[in-house]
Amino acid sequence: MRVGIVGLGLIGGSMAKAIKTHTEHTVLGMDRDLTVMLKARLQEAIDDELTPDLLATCDLVLVALYPKDAIAFVREQAGNLNAVVR
Repeated sequence: MRVGIVGLGLIGGSMAKAIKTHTEHTVLGMDRDLTVMLKARLQEAIDDELTPDLLATCDLVLVALYPKDAIAFVREQAGNLNAVVR
């Protein structure tokens, strides 16, 4: 499975580390802070950077942002998200 994580702070970073440690899933991460992105790569919490173009390739996208930021992100990236509605 391909997992995308938006926001690699305390919650998103912890989810990324747990997924990488306990599964064989590919983890892609996105954060607005370049330092956080580099640290996540160095700690092997993510396999690669999550870009808007790659959102549609993810089987699961976890949005670990403050509520208002999460709403804005989903609205901005709605066309790039591969939503499955049942």
